[in-house]
Amino acid sequence: MERGIGMKKTAFIKEDSILILCLFLLLLTGCSKKNGSIYGPPLVVSPQVVSRYEEGVEAGFRILNSGGNAFDAFVGVTALENVISPGAVSLSGVLGTLVYHAESNTVTFLDAGYNSVLALGGEYDPNDPVLGKAVAVPGIVAGLREVHRRYGRLSWAEVLQPAIELARRGFTVSEGYALSLEIYAQILQRTEYGRQTFFPGDLPLQPGDTLRLPELENFLTNLAEQGSSYMYTGQWAEQCVDTIQAEGGLMTMEDLASYRPTWGEPWAMTYRGYDICASSGRVLHCLWALLALKTLEHTNIQPMGHFSESADALEVMVRTARAVDEESWIWNAVFQEDRDLVNSRLTWNYTNTIWDKVEAALGNVSSSVPTDHHTLCSIVVDREGNVVAAKHSINSEFWGSGLFVQGIPLNASAMLAYTWNGPGKRRLQGVGNFLIFKEGKMRSALGMYDRDGQYAAFQFLVNLIDFDFPADMAAELPRFGGYVYDENGIVDYSTHWLNESISQVIVDALRERGLFFEQVDFVHGVGCMLKFHLDGTTSTGWGR
Repeated sequence: MERGIGMKKTAFIKEDSILILCLFLLLLTGCSKKNGSIYGPPLVVSPQVVSRYEEGVEAGFRILNSGGNAFDAFVGVTALENVISPGAVSLSGVLGTLVYHAESNTVTFLDAGYNSVLALGGEYDPNDPVLGKAVAVPGIVAGLREVHRRYGRLSWAEVLQPAIELARRGFTVSEGYALSLEIYAQILQRTEYGRQTFFPGDLPLQPGDTLRLPELENFLTNLAEQGSSYMYTGQWAEQCVDTIQAEGGLMTMEDLASYRPTWGEPWAMTYRGYDICASSGRVLHCLWALLALKTLEHTNIQPMGHFSESADALEVMVRTARAVDEESWIWNAVFQEDRDLVNSRLTWNYTNTIWDKVEAALGNVSSSVPTDHHTLCSIVVDREGNVVAAKHSINSEFWGSGLFVQGIPLNASAMLAYTWNGPGKRRLQGVGNFLIFKEGKMRSALGMYDRDGQYAAFQFLVNLIDFDFPADMAAELPRFGGYVYDENGIVDYSTHWLNESISQVIVDALRERGLFFEQVDFVHGVGCMLKFHLDGTTSTGWGR
């Protein structure tokens, strides 16, 4: 298949996705289940830092060259990214971290997602929109501190120093950053901090301006000196609770003081002779993508041609996605915590029942007619073979609630009702990380985020495995997205987004089979990937 066929690259800037990709350079050589999850050591051991920002890469190497390990550098990079890209991410946000620890030869996943507040009646109600109830209990700082406590080598203060320095000296406002200030001006101007920081002289900052963040510098300095207790039991916690309660929220000091990140095993599944490992914890999109893949294993899609050029293949992919959407258990945290149940459903036998539904719908003729979350990722690999790959996010509308505490934008993730599991419980979050192995060797790595990330992950994984495309081609090929919705958020479950470069012939053919699409220049779901090739080369890709 020629790379240029049916492909259209766009330089698209939209602030519901000022989002940052990170490449999961997880150079692991095996994935097996023996006395828990035990993974082989890195195939290639050389320092690597992947960040959306040049400043992040520089900070990571600075820490590594100062005697720090991958875990130290990861904390430093993540802290710095929260200085240079607030709004897309936040130190009041969430963190999901996949860790390979060379000495113990293990991979674990750290879930530092949001908690709901403990108080009854503290949940956000869209019919009675109380701003203070939109803020969920943050996890990222506790998660960073936990990774550093368990694995770090340098002092906590040392790894935060690059972020402190950047907040002090400032950075150049990019076109995307300036655009976000215009789009979200009403939210940012809710507070005196927002007005003074981002709208000096009542005008938004412009591309090329230098933005210094002294309040955030002070926060990071106190965090460096006092540890995460500053945020969860100290002055920041007190000011945060006061701010939220002044806006009608019910968060208390107990909510912050009782927060704990949790370690767990990644999900693991086989697919066509490959071993796939994925983020676990309260993460939605990984399980969805794994279940879709296992369902697809009941047919051979490769001979049909790629789904960007074959109506038959696209129908199989879309109907598989729709059948998995009907698996309501996958959205329920109670089921996700039952590992035996989940493992029993990531099997040939269970997914055979899903495939039966797909197969029954294939080719059916129908006369019917069709009726922003924000994230960054980073990777660090050190000389010892330690690997950290993580995503962190505000997981709410850009700039969250528009409230700030010591320069930190408060999230508005509690507005996402589907993530709620009860008072004080860990909330569900999307996105995720995937590691792909075959015959004891790491073959590919994939990181995902953004809305509809599960659909993108499914297609990227099929591109990498079934079609064996290099990572850049796997990332760039046209694909379908989730269900269409209008400007009011009303969803049309009969229609999917579809990349506009897919031919009208395919769209018309599938319309006759009862599948409907609305074509756009891009579909949601952001992913980055790395592939190791048998000839000793690698390829990388960034897709959206």
